[in-house]
Amino acid sequence: MSRTRRVAAGGALSSLALGVLGLTAPTASADPVNGNTSTVEVACTDGSSYEVTATDGSAQFAAAHDLGSTATLIPLAWGLAHIELRSIEDGSLIAAFDEDWGGTKGASAHQPGARTCTASMGGVEDVPDLGEVAISVTIPLTVVVTPR
Repeated sequence: MSRTRRVAAGGALSSLALGVLGLTAPTASADPVNGNTSTVEVACTDGSSYEVTATDGSAQFAAAHDLGSTATLIPLAWGLAHIELRSIEDGSLIAAFDEDWGGTKGASAHQPGARTCTASMGGVEDVPDLGEVAISVTIPLTVVVTPR
């Protein structure tokens, strides 16, 4: 998705977490970037980084495809999302809040080869009662990258 969607005035996170952060399974032969997808930057503590696709309404633990390689990132756990709304005119902070979009897929976060990373994305959206604002989201996550 090219823009963050449906963030209510006052800072409630709605479909943003599911639409932007729920990374999706790609097609086998092509990177799935179209009107229903956007890219998400994933930076890991081991120094690796990825640009992956995300699809509106995809499952929280669905795999994501790295656009720069044949790697697939499989989310195992999600942390607390940090969301900021900023003024388009001067960049001043309008609201900042954390949203529990966490969860762990069983005990899989302790899987060998799991990496600690942070997903980042943002966009501009017309928010009711606020007008156009810049929205940024960062969320810690644990992933396994294949091939290993």
